[in-house]
Amino acid sequence: MGMALLETVGIASVMPFLAVLGNPDMIESNPILAALFAWSQGLGVKDAEGFLKVLGIGAFVLIVASAVYRTVTHYAMNRFIEMRRHSLGLRLLQLYLRQPYEFFLTDTVVTCQKRYCRRWTN
Repeated sequence: MGMALLETVGIASVMPFLAVLGNPDMIESNPILAALFAWSQGLGVKDAEGFLKVLGIGAFVLIVASAVYRTVTHYAMNRFIEMRRHSLGLRLLQLYLRQPYEFFLTDTVVTCQKRYCRRWTN
């Protein structure tokens, strides 16, 4: 849920920037942009051009933060999946290697895999 929300915010942040870029008079007419412009003037922004730069940098930072968060999330999911795959494979190999020698004379690897995978899924 967090990944989708951050992705949506990152993409949606571009629209106000493009709207103000197309019509700089929106800074005075839109109350939210006017409040942001007044707040940014307290931080040192002098004019509408500086405010456009701040909006552009803000949109860029949100998009990059969204991409970084998505990358970290995918890494964590893939790590979890691969660790589960490793532990299941290790358990299967250990179970297979603990069998007596006579077991290997009658069964093949495929029949062992089928038998033990069936046991674990039940």
